[in-house]
Amino acid sequence: MTAKNTIFFLLTAAIVVGVVYFVVTKSYAAAFVNFNAISVESFENDFEAAFVYYEKALKTYNQGDAAVIESEEVKKEIQRAVLEKLIDNSIVHRELLARMSKKELESVIENKIGKIEEKSREIEEGIKNLYGFSLEDFKARVLTPMAEQEILEGRLFLENKNFDEWLKEEKAKARVIILISGFKWEDGQVKLDE
Repeated sequence: MTAKNTIFFLLTAAIVVGVVYFVVTKSYAAAFVNFNAISVESFENDFEAAFVYYEKALKTYNQGDAAVIESEEVKKEIQRAVLEKLIDNSIVHRELLARMSKKELESVIENKIGKIEEKSREIEEGIKNLYGFSLEDFKARVLTPMAEQEILEGRLFLENKNFDEWLKEEKAKARVIILISGFKWEDGQVKLDE
């Protein structure tokens, strides 16, 4: 084998390994929000958590309607809502990073959600049962975005701005590309692509 063939073989092998890694870990993008990617892994994990939550809520509070959660229409609507929430989170996160340093943001978030560590043993099983997340995943996927939204709401309030109106305007201006089939971005919202 010549040096040229060896280099070509190694380069091809590296590309194949890279593609396999991205496919297996689902690190490829489900959507882009202002050039920031939302991974398929995040989308699927959040969908699973939302599905488990709604399924358990229906079984607990309205057992007669528990079968409705299995319909394709309901699953699609949950996916649509999850994707929209991930887009909202991306817009909020980007705005906060424009207003403060990453280190400052992490510190403020840690102050907001750090107290949960004290009671982690008491609530970890509840989180696992309700969402299917570990405590760390719950903090990253649920509490951190909630804390970021609260931080931004507070800053906008000090500027006499309404968070919901601000978010609606930002979503209308956002450049969103959805790569998952069955959904589209239209008028600042995720809609089902029929």
